[in-house]
Amino acid sequence: MKRYIIAAISAALVVSMATAQTMTDAINTSQNNYYGTARTVGLGNAVTAVGGDLGTIGINPAGSAVAGYSQFTITPGLTISANGSSYAPSYAVYPNGGKEPLPDIQEFGAETSTSRARFYVPNLGIMIRFDTGRRYGVKSVSFGIVSNGTSNFNNEEMAGGINRGTSITGAFAAFATSNADGRGKMLPGKILSWTNPFSGDYYWNYVAAYWGGLINYNDDAGTYFGSAETVSKSPEGKYDYFVKGDLRQRHSTQTYGSKNDIVINAGLDIDDKVFVGLNLGLPVMSYRHNQYFYENAYSDPAEDFVYIPEYYGSTGEYNRGPLSTYEQCQYNYSYMSNVTGVYGKLGVIVLPTDNLRLGAAFQSPVAYSVSETWQVKEECSRSEYNPVRDAFDIYHTDSSYSPEGNYKYRLTGPYSVNAGIAYTFGTVALISADYEMTDFSVMRYRANNGNIDSSFDRVNRITGLFCGPSHSVRAGVEVKPVPMLALRAGFSYKTDPTYYRNDEWGNRVTAYDYDRYYDKFESGYYALASGKHANSDNVWAVSAGLGFLSAGSFFADFAVRMTSFATTYFEPYNVYLEGEDAVICSPAIRSKRNLWDVMLTFGWRF
Repeated sequence: MKRYIIAAISAALVVSMATAQTMTDAINTSQNNYYGTARTVGLGNAVTAVGGDLGTIGINPAGSAVAGYSQFTITPGLTISANGSSYAPSYAVYPNGGKEPLPDIQEFGAETSTSRARFYVPNLGIMIRFDTGRRYGVKSVSFGIVSNGTSNFNNEEMAGGINRGTSITGAFAAFATSNADGRGKMLPGKILSWTNPFSGDYYWNYVAAYWGGLINYNDDAGTYFGSAETVSKSPEGKYDYFVKGDLRQRHSTQTYGSKNDIVINAGLDIDDKVFVGLNLGLPVMSYRHNQYFYENAYSDPAEDFVYIPEYYGSTGEYNRGPLSTYEQCQYNYSYMSNVTGVYGKLGVIVLPTDNLRLGAAFQSPVAYSVSETWQVKEECSRSEYNPVRDAFDIYHTDSSYSPEGNYKYRLTGPYSVNAGIAYTFGTVALISADYEMTDFSVMRYRANNGNIDSSFDRVNRITGLFCGPSHSVRAGVEVKPVPMLALRAGFSYKTDPTYYRNDEWGNRVTAYDYDRYYDKFESGYYALASGKHANSDNVWAVSAGLGFLSAGSFFADFAVRMTSFATTYFEPYNVYLEGEDAVICSPAIRSKRNLWDVMLTFGWRF
């Protein structure tokens, strides 16, 4: 059985393992999951028409003008990520149909639950109000600077299981043989003789894999093979590569960081009926991501035979053992990005009556500057079976660190518009509702000097085709049973900014599909039908809170919120092909993340 590589696997899939200029990462940088003060979070952030609180300013700049006083707030908080992840081993897909899948195919296994808590300050700010002394017209001017949280990346996931079909070493070997530079070029053999192997025009994943012992070079065949694979030569002179035996695989990722918008705000109170505000927004984001993947021998596969008709040759019999050596390896990919940006936002709140409030705001596209670093570490240990101990003893270990990669570029983020309505029942109660639209289809990557860079043509093209508006609805209610105490509840729902399309035959085409067959779509060999269709990977949140107002200037608010994110699927390594007809796919990790936020605002009015 000769190894083949799926020709449609694009360079972008390989690039994504080393850098982060992808459609998904542009969304990750650009989207907002609003925080603010405990009051705004308790109201579900349905505050476009409410104002008066420093947490509202990031959503509607006119919120600062509504308050009849100056104020200072600080909001310490605790964010707790709860994740349930499960693992499914490799499986087979037959492109031409009519064949049974490989045996031992498993569904996703039991979930592994992980949780992690982190301290966070989602709000800190001060606003100063200056009265003009006028009876009509502009009655006050307010100025402030506020930091409000817009995203929190705290997360950890872990899952694993037994795989007898593929290995990360086999996937690396396949792409080192066929596509080590993302353009179909093979990684040169025997690169251990290079003085500086990372100086070549090859992806560091594969260079580090060779130096770390995960892949080896077959001089006779002129191809690479994985350390967890066994090599056999057929009478016809063809080389076959099989996974040696059952592998225990474990995948884990940890993400850290947050995004805050530092807002410089100015507001005007006009006749206590019209409130206007303007923000200069300076988003600041820090993001850290560590990905780990482990493989090790699970059991002695001696006398383990699998019968697969029409797949492993005329005998239909593949012997997985006996083997005298095992391999265990680990892969670690670390990525860090620091992001700064700038945007403008204009907002207004109008009171048609004493009880009814209407609000609206527009935010310009965000100009981001991104600086990222990444590094790969790969290690392989060879072990030998010791019959006396009935165990495997490690006798050699290779490891390799790639140099730290650095890259800077620019990203144009989406624009957004939002509108809100609120109604007050005197000083006893408040209800509010918001709608917000954020258009992600305008996101574009550019070179660090601001010029258009052709290396971003592909991802920018895909982003325009498969991103679109994300719609958010938010609702909140506040009740004051006594003047000093407020009870709050809120809800929010946000739609997925990614879309799918149909091809000319009505088949569903995702961004991943278009990327795989990019050249064929762009050349017109395949064609897309008009129109985008929304995906259903939506995010929703519920919140509750309490407020306390003292007889003096001090006030305090408490809130708790649970955000439920869409289920995600992740393949730890690229798909590769073994056989003429069957695609052996990577294992899949399914994760469901809930994020709990607990926060307490301390404020002073003066």
